[in-house]
Amino acid sequence: MAEHSMLDCQADNYGQKKIKEFFPRDITPSQLHEDDNVDHENGKSAPRDDYVKDSEYFDKLVDNVDLSYVGGEEEEPAPPHSKSGIPVEKTWDAFMIDEIDIVKCFSSLRKSLPKTNPEVHPPYWGVLDLTGQHKPTKKMFFTKWNELINDFRLDIGWNMVNLDQSEYDLFDNMEDLKAQQTLPVLNAHLTILKSYLEHLKLPINEGELMICFVAPAFRMSLDPNQEKFQKYWSEQQLVASQERRRQEQDPNDERARVGQKTDIIIALPTGPALEGFICEVSGGLPAGCPKKIWTDKLKLMVGMRDMINRVIKTFPGLLPIDYMKVIVFGCQVIGLQMNLYAMDVRTSGIYRFGMIDKVSLPASAKELPAYEAVHTMLRSLEHRLNKLTDYCTDLKVKHVKLRRKRDYIYQEDNLAFSNNSPKTFSQKKRIRS
Repeated sequence: MAEHSMLDCQADNYGQKKIKEFFPRDITPSQLHEDDNVDHENGKSAPRDDYVKDSEYFDKLVDNVDLSYVGGEEEEPAPPHSKSGIPVEKTWDAFMIDEIDIVKCFSSLRKSLPKTNPEVHPPYWGVLDLTGQHKPTKKMFFTKWNELINDFRLDIGWNMVNLDQSEYDLFDNMEDLKAQQTLPVLNAHLTILKSYLEHLKLPINEGELMICFVAPAFRMSLDPNQEKFQKYWSEQQLVASQERRRQEQDPNDERARVGQKTDIIIALPTGPALEGFICEVSGGLPAGCPKKIWTDKLKLMVGMRDMINRVIKTFPGLLPIDYMKVIVFGCQVIGLQMNLYAMDVRTSGIYRFGMIDKVSLPASAKELPAYEAVHTMLRSLEHRLNKLTDYCTDLKVKHVKLRRKRDYIYQEDNLAFSNNSPKTFSQKKRIRS
């Protein structure tokens, strides 16, 4: 009973706060060397001004990337250790590992970003890159890197689902007629893929890789009956990004803004339809150049961050712990390699981004049985998107129950993003009793 009373007290206290308190640790203009929206040295628009207006913003950052800041990703993630000797404080207001204040370290990292093209660095957007690819991030947290990774993986809780025995039988003996007849749709997909691989001629461009490899895999192995989720293909706009870009827009002076263009989007069957997954294909075969791969990954990070922020804006006024459990997913396809990532919001203005799985598409007809790894990963992703749908539904119900309080005040929160975290301008309207 005491525990429930404490939770009720926390909910009452928190209900008086505005959603802006989720994002208080914003970097100031002087810290980012941005006095306004103009770069006085060369007369160009500042990154923030370009970003909110240009749906192809990240595609145009390729020439700004300095590869000296970009290394290689960590090896394929290992299962997290359930127990660790390093204490980790898990509250919204504190992000501590063995008395090391991660929030302060991350703030210092953001302040240290170079004046030239800071927008090509994940910390600029509030993203804590735990893939190890952004060298300044790994250097800043080097002494607690393993603890950060382990804590992230424990919170994400990624696990593979088991396939049906009939699916294992088909991958073990793909020429077996009985196995083919048991799973005719999956067998048809594999037959088409085999035919394409037998006549594959390199190089192929990004569009052909998307049409012949990536899209069929997501169509077949994730919600194959197309009953659970809405899938959008080939450079569709991300609604979460669109809503953010439209903030502070003068409709009388400017054209309507669209969200960032994304290769694959999976929307959840919620009301409103929230996005839970996005995918970027970085070039064809061979894969794109390193700078293109990095900007696509950065685009993925910011898109996933916007997806989390949209959930927070859609269901405001809940406890911070409710938002900390929102986990969205993204995939980057580099050549035939598929990297699967997850993201959550750990505390104000810090979005953790890390790899949770990595598989490769078959490179030849002889490698076709290796498609089992892709199939299993996407089935596991489907399972997690189902859980995310259920969780967002729970958030909606919790949000509705806030109206039961006598002092309930309806809040419309317009999130205007500066460079990485939103500032909130709240308009209150009392609900008529």
